[in-house]
Amino acid sequence: MTTFNLPPTETVTTHDLRIGDHVFTHGEVFELVSIYAGSVGVSRTDRDADDVVGFRTRLVQTFWQEMPRHWAQDWHIQGNAHARWARVHS
Repeated sequence: MTTFNLPPTETVTTHDLRIGDHVFTHGEVFELVSIYAGSVGVSRTDRDADDVVGFRTRLVQTFWQEMPRHWAQDWHIQGNAHARWARVHS
């Protein structure tokens, strides 16, 4: 059995995230490097589509790999005020 020394995190909404934050998801830590309004692939008929915020990321650390490497190199974090993320404590 593998043991990981994971970073401490707090649960926040997409709207709480800021450029420079680190987010732990899918076994990896990503730094948020830029922000944009709207979403990739969200229909304008979606209930909360106008509330969606997205971030481009940079892969910082891998604990275990759940996604193909090419996804991690171009990962976007996006969601509305209902989405939750594990923000790494600094």
